[in-house]
Amino acid sequence: MRRIFGWLAVCLVLVGCASSSAGGGTVADGAVDLASRFPSGVTVIYFHSTSCESCKYQDRHNPEITPDLNSLNVGFVKIAPNNATIKKYGIRRYPTLMVLRDGRETQRFTGVTYREDLLPAVRSALGQ
Repeated sequence: MRRIFGWLAVCLVLVGCASSSAGGGTVADGAVDLASRFPSGVTVIYFHSTSCESCKYQDRHNPEITPDLNSLNVGFVKIAPNNATIKKYGIRRYPTLMVLRDGRETQRFTGVTYREDLLPAVRSALGQ
């Protein structure tokens, strides 16, 4: 399994940062049961494709979001999913960001997502 730590790093497979009570970090490429991997706390899951131009654009804007997620103690995981993951979570377009609270999806964003859209969803999941 290829691991690269630090969300600002360029990565082809996955990146994790910001620890949370859910245990932020890396997730192996493949079918992952997110509810069991992140059973508590708030985590943002970022599904992407290395060939997706919108994902490349999202990657350039993600550093604007990172400090806010870190300050809220929210885990972040970037996944290049395989067919099983896509099917399991109904991913139809990239980029897709899912906000999980205690292993359950609270909100999903499809397409490029900006800080001003994501942070209110994260704060809502945190109960703020």
